[in-house]
Amino acid sequence: MTKFEAFKDQITNAAKASFPEWVTFEYENDFPGYNESFVYESVCAIKKMGELEVRNNADRYFSVKFISA
Repeated sequence: MTKFEAFKDQITNAAKASFPEWVTFEYENDFPGYNESFVYESVCAIKKMGELEVRNNADRYFSVKFISA
């Protein structure tokens, strides 16, 4: 499993578990092993995939919500 796949799975699983609510992550506290640019670029890529709705704030937080099938 690639670093991106592991990151995506962590976010997707949290979003599915909290559905239909939003779940918010903080770059530094929730992903201490990842640098900020990786997190930001990965969140942007996940948003384009269309499985999750993403609110990517300009600060160090982002929120995701699973889009039901």
